[in-house]
Amino acid sequence: MIYKRMKCRIQQLLCSILVFSMAGCSEKALISSDSSSLTNMGSSEISGNTLSKEETEGINAYGGNSNNIDQSNEEDEITVSQRNSINILNYMSMLTQEVNNKKGNQLYLEEAYNSFFNIHPNAVDTKTQAQITNLMDTIQNYRMISVKRDRLQYIYEQNRAQALRKALPDPHGLIGAVLSGDALKAAVSVLYMAVDSVSSYTSAISEADLQLVKDGWELDDEESKELHNSTKNSLNYLLNMVRDYDLPGDYALSPEEINNFVNETSRPDDSELINKIVWLESHENIYSEFGPYWLELAKDYYNAEEYEKCLESVEKYESIYTRIFRLNRDYAAVLPMAICAAKETLKESEYVNKAAEYCSVICSETTRICFRVEQKRESLLQI
Repeated sequence: MIYKRMKCRIQQLLCSILVFSMAGCSEKALISSDSSSLTNMGSSEISGNTLSKEETEGINAYGGNSNNIDQSNEEDEITVSQRNSINILNYMSMLTQEVNNKKGNQLYLEEAYNSFFNIHPNAVDTKTQAQITNLMDTIQNYRMISVKRDRLQYIYEQNRAQALRKALPDPHGLIGAVLSGDALKAAVSVLYMAVDSVSSYTSAISEADLQLVKDGWELDDEESKELHNSTKNSLNYLLNMVRDYDLPGDYALSPEEINNFVNETSRPDDSELINKIVWLESHENIYSEFGPYWLELAKDYYNAEEYEKCLESVEKYESIYTRIFRLNRDYAAVLPMAICAAKETLKESEYVNKAAEYCSVICSETTRICFRVEQKRESLLQI
């Protein structure tokens, strides 16, 4: 009997301890949940209970301090100098990739070579200047390789023509054999001349073909070497710019990303417009700081009659645009579409102001003469 009473008291005592422990745990959990919502975690007493040093440090480590959040946001901001560096870096990377892809196109190489004179001098630092010089040398070497191929082909055709001329029988020898009166001698002479001509022609053509192949290999090796140097210089330029200007590495496009962008944007607008827009929208995180991306998206939205998105894309381009060109003709080419999109979406007064602004930009980006249209706003309503 005594044993049963002691056992009952022990069970009651254990239950009391368990209830007290559970109450203490719930109180601590409540204190922790309330304290996590505070912005200043350095000091605080909550419901008469003070957080321990370990608890306070643990909360701050997980971002409870608002000062840490503000500092991280400030670090993510891009300065004007960094944005300019990103723009010129991606432009040079894209131009280098296009030059390497179109190294046999003389017309494009000529345009690419002349495009360097449209780069604004204030946007060029010493690293970019060195890269421009390297790329100009690359373009010149590609042009000369193409010229050498044309010359080589011309020499090959001349060698074939010369071999054909040598293969023709000598008419004087043929006439002499016929006039000798000996039919057998004449027949043998004619047969010998034909066999000798065919043999000479075949030998000359084989020699010309072999020379063409050998010279072509030399040009292929020269072109491969130039492609390697161009790719190497472009990579070194990218790494130097990102490191020296402390640029976000994700904003610097890789050759693969540039190739993907060029391939996707070369789709015909009418046949695959929807697929093109879907691809561009799904890759916004990659090309968000790439100006041509927003211009291409603005054109596609306009063709798809999504005028509000067209204006948003133009405004997005303007927010990341820094003046790296003397004349930004690609931007100017999109603005007429933006004016039409504004007419379809904005109020009359807003449209007039926007159209006046864009008309002035079009003129300044194509002729370097600022055209003011404030006095002609009424005429813009007739557009």
